[in-house]
Amino acid sequence: IKAAEAAKVAKAEKAAEKVVAAEAAKVAKTLEKLKAAEDKDKALFASLLKRMVDPEKVSERLGLTKLGPRAKESRYFDMFMDYGKLYAQRAQRWS
Repeated sequence: IKAAEAAKVAKAEKAAEKVVAAEAAKVAKTLEKLKAAEDKDKALFASLLKRMVDPEKVSERLGLTKLGPRAKESRYFDMFMDYGKLYAQRAQRWS
């Protein structure tokens, strides 16, 4: 009886380890996707800044203009605000 119980416990532990490993793999995959999206966003903003695209056009392109007051909830909002500051700094240097 003790051997059977020990086998059940071992089987349950192995199943739990598989679940934990599967969840860890999902988390790792999600983190990779987020990192790739972040890199893509940074490249987009760098490209826009390099071409000195007007912040208003950037806002439209990102869909922030359509959101109105809810634009602050967008994942692009903080990057857009930083873009506006950098754009203004560069524009001031060139004038």
